[in-house]
Amino acid sequence: MTDADEFRWENLDERLLSPKLHEVSEEMQKRSVEGERKAAFDTHQSGNAAGYLTRLFDFQERLTDEWAERLYAAHCEAWSQQNRTVTPAFIRAVRDRAIIQLIGVRKSTVQFGVGLPCQTNRRATEPRRSRRMESPHGPARSALEPKTRS
Repeated sequence: MTDADEFRWENLDERLLSPKLHEVSEEMQKRSVEGERKAAFDTHQSGNAAGYLTRLFDFQERLTDEWAERLYAAHCEAWSQQNRTVTPAFIRAVRDRAIIQLIGVRKSTVQFGVGLPCQTNRRATEPRRSRRMESPHGPARSALEPKTRS
């Protein structure tokens, strides 16, 4: 492995990356709140209260995929602004550190948000739905998987 193939987090300039991450985070958090409201409104309009969690989880899954893509793009842009090449090692590092962490935080946030009303109403959450966020088959994860062939 050559020096060009290696990636070290300390070489990524936080002064370039932080504003990009902040902008993405602010926008996605606003969209999350709007999406939750829309899921509740659509559920109310349909008259089928059982559809709320499905609508919410579908929305949150799409939002998390887009958030991960934008997070990855921000890292790539900051790295490229430093006249560095995006290598497989860089892609794996961003996936393993930033993207996986984002997915974990989003999953916990959604579970917590769903858990509070469910505890209040004495309903159980749908564990099979929350596992969707852990699926290794989401678009954001598959796009960042290194391609290997036997």
